[in-house]
Amino acid sequence: WNYLQDIDTPENRDFIGKWRKFTGAKKPVVNDAMEATFLGFRLWCEAVNAAETPNANDVLAALSGRAVNGLTGFTVRVDPSNHHLHKPVLIGRIDGKRIVPISVSK
Repeated sequence: WNYLQDIDTPENRDFIGKWRKFTGAKKPVVNDAMEATFLGFRLWCEAVNAAETPNANDVLAALSGRAVNGLTGFTVRVDPSNHHLHKPVLIGRIDGKRIVPISVSK
């Protein structure tokens, strides 16, 4: 995955805390798709602000090469040539009831 809920970073603790408050769940589940949505929305907002318009062509141009900090503590970047998102790959192992990160590939 590109995200593991048990990654211990200030950004991730803050995100999970806000999700816990929103859902009312003591142990909310946060997954890779949620983090991807969070990153996509942040990137879009920053591109709209940089473009100073919500016009799709201008926003697309402003997205090129844009980077934001992810919940895992890594910076993710939109590739300027193909618009793919560069993110680390995380490998974990199940340790009781947690998934413990054991490897990160940038």
